[in-house]
Amino acid sequence: AIRASVALRIYHKCGSAVDHQREEESQKLIKTWSSWFDTVQVRYVDDEVRADDCSAYLAYVVDRYDDMPEFAVFLHADAPEHIPTIDLLMDTVFAAARGYLPPEAGFIHLAHNYVRHDCPGSTGTCTTPDAFEVAQLWRKVFQSSITPVMSEGELNGYCCVQFLVRRERIRLRSKDFYVRALSFFGAESYHALFPVGKVVWEPDTRGRTPCQLNMYFWHVMFGEDLWLPRRHRDK
Repeated sequence: AIRASVALRIYHKCGSAVDHQREEESQKLIKTWSSWFDTVQVRYVDDEVRADDCSAYLAYVVDRYDDMPEFAVFLHADAPEHIPTIDLLMDTVFAAARGYLPPEAGFIHLAHNYVRHDCPGSTGTCTTPDAFEVAQLWRKVFQSSITPVMSEGELNGYCCVQFLVRRERIRLRSKDFYVRALSFFGAESYHALFPVGKVVWEPDTRGRTPCQLNMYFWHVMFGEDLWLPRRHRDK
């Protein structure tokens, strides 16, 4: 019964550059997953510079903004690696598909790696090595002149972003916001991290720095407070 309520959209980040090979891969994926979902579609995402889940997630939001399901669950291909138990994922999807989630459940993180940036337990001065980069990205993504200070605990959340979000939360922001963000997480996001000129610094490409730091922005995009509390079940 759940199968009829859940569609799978695969945003492929590692596809061949050859059209017929892409089509073969798409058909293989559709065949593999069709017995588990109501519908399966494959869409390739080609990054100008590697953008990981940022370009995949944002591409989905832009694609479906005007026809968004009531809930969308955003997952990596290796979903269980960063989720405490697969039961958490299955139970959450089941509850959303059956209408059991309460109205206040607008955004639910599914990962288990909770990260605080305010140096809990430290007796020394708390510093954030990525403070400059976070501020630059925040200004660009949110078009804001003010930025949170991570070392003072103004922005915390889960890393390795996999989450459920309600349609109304996505639509708190205009489609143009997501279109701009999707465009930004190309070379421009790398340029923002380098103080001078339009430089894509090789260590940033290895570390996928823009999207790695954007892990702490997603919950804010979708209407949560900057300080996202730790779930009671996470240690």
